[in-house]
Amino acid sequence: MADRYPDAGLRVTAAQRDRAAAELREAAADERLSFDELEARLPTVLGAKTRGDLVAVLRDLVPAAEMGAVVGADAPTGHGIGLEWEHPWVIETRWDTVRQIGEWVLPPFMELVSGGGTIILNAIHASAFAPVTDIVLTGKGGVRIVVPEGWGVDTEGVKVDNGQTAGLNSSVRTRPERGMPRLILRGNFAGSVVVRHPRWADRRALTKWERLGRPAPALALPPGPVGSGHV
Repeated sequence: MADRYPDAGLRVTAAQRDRAAAELREAAADERLSFDELEARLPTVLGAKTRGDLVAVLRDLVPAAEMGAVVGADAPTGHGIGLEWEHPWVIETRWDTVRQIGEWVLPPFMELVSGGGTIILNAIHASAFAPVTDIVLTGKGGVRIVVPEGWGVDTEGVKVDNGQTAGLNSSVRTRPERGMPRLILRGNFAGSVVVRHPRWADRRALTKWERLGRPAPALALPPGPVGSGHV
């Protein structure tokens, strides 16, 4: 299958390798792979150079019709902040709380940097520019990500300096429903990382945003085609 896959010889990025690794971890969680099989396949995925390398490892786990979403291009062609691996959209705070809320579009590449404050991504009314959003966490403090039902969030790549999961509390499935976006979180973060679906307090925050006149997001992108979260 790897030889027949379109563009099998194209080089892959770290985000594509991360998506493939997430598929392996989910297969192990579902008992489609044994722990030994997971340990044997992960080094191949993490060291993959081409799409064909990834397909060869995933061919008995991912349906052919869905393979492109895993090993394909990271995002639609585009240039600018948030649309390129080298130029992610950076949300940064030192000691205060920063919120991204309302009707906004998640770019394909984001970085959350905290020096001890809290970053809240309220995506209840958001959409995603691409099927997969890569989010790097850096620093210390708190991160809260609220996503609509049906979205998927992979938190396996969030580590602290000693290699353990950092105060992580996620109640969101890794695999999204068909047609909905997946967020891949990774990086080194010391503190609390919470990923969940909306609660009353999150909806109240949206009401406050509406009373303020629906201020525009800090990064303006075209409406996202993936997984609009109006609930």
